[in-house]
Amino acid sequence: MKVRQPLYYKQFKCTMSKCKDNCCRASWDIEVDEDAIDYYKSSIYEDKLMDSIEDTEGYDCFKKKNGACVWLEKNGLCGMYGRFGEEYLANVCVQFPRFTEYFGDFKEVGIGCACEEAVRIILESDLNFKLEEKNDPAGDDCDDEADEKILNFVFTLREELFKLFSNKKISTSRKLTIYLNVCSELQDVLNSEEFVTVDKDYKNLIKDTIDNVTFDVKHKPAYKDDISAEIEEILMAFFEVPDMEEEYEEAHTKLEKLIAKKYPGKKIIKAFRDSLNVIEKQGRAEDYDKFIIYLIYRYLGKAVFDGDILLKAKLAVAMYICLRLFDIYCLETNNNVMTLEDRIEQIKMISRQFEYSEDNMEQLTEDFLFEEGFSRAAFRRILAVFY
Repeated sequence: MKVRQPLYYKQFKCTMSKCKDNCCRASWDIEVDEDAIDYYKSSIYEDKLMDSIEDTEGYDCFKKKNGACVWLEKNGLCGMYGRFGEEYLANVCVQFPRFTEYFGDFKEVGIGCACEEAVRIILESDLNFKLEEKNDPAGDDCDDEADEKILNFVFTLREELFKLFSNKKISTSRKLTIYLNVCSELQDVLNSEEFVTVDKDYKNLIKDTIDNVTFDVKHKPAYKDDISAEIEEILMAFFEVPDMEEEYEEAHTKLEKLIAKKYPGKKIIKAFRDSLNVIEKQGRAEDYDKFIIYLIYRYLGKAVFDGDILLKAKLAVAMYICLRLFDIYCLETNNNVMTLEDRIEQIKMISRQFEYSEDNMEQLTEDFLFEEGFSRAAFRRILAVFY
């Protein structure tokens, strides 16, 4: 089996006790896979190991103590690893924050933004995103074969988007508008009967669509009307999710109060623009593009199986707006300073809140489909404010 991975993938190494926000202390449950349980039951340490596991809503998970995995020791290291060895670790403990997506005879791997070290590596990587491919002799082909036509379509589009977001001459908000509009147009192509029945090379169509939309968006003026209603609806949606991380809930509550007190109505537009000026002067503007490229790499490929590229574009826009909102809060509380550490904390918080909660991602998907505040038109109005 072939495996593709970002060039920065092999840089990741768990920082263990040096990590400021250990994944073993997170609010999520740590699921124990069946292979690990079978291994525990065959071990001379069976009683000790199985006693650390409990049923959590139908899943076998490690018990928690003081909000952390029962195996986490005071020095920030894993007691199971220290006492019994790496072979005893559950699969999720070995893999996190790595993720894998299978596409028939090849797979793609990456590192997720719920880990501070992974975010650091992504933000310190080159904006010109590249993948490398190698053979994985131990890998098994996935049972679910990917349709070759839609796979080529989605991956051609994704490669062009990598190029788009590495273009420093176009602002992130305009690039996201291009991404949104292109996916809207190409979604109609994917949904057409012709795509299913006619054998056709869509590479030129994808490139022409991006070129035409880019020309159009680059010449559009900034939006100056009141967007407070759209922002309020998005803030409410970001807050009314099934799972709420404590850190995110606290920051979101303070953000809402700040906007209501200092930036009501059209004042929010000035807050967005002022915060972007500060971010650009402090050399942190490329963080947006790198985060979005990560989202494109991780999620757009899933359209090979569900056929929905527009939802993946909306996810990237929503995460960008969320990050821009927290920029306002961060700069307000940090005397107009945005450090690399601040940015890492922001992205990690947002990633844990949404990417690593199945319920929250499902809620966002419903919002993208049915809520006016998450429509393409509403997103375009907000993005145009950032021009």
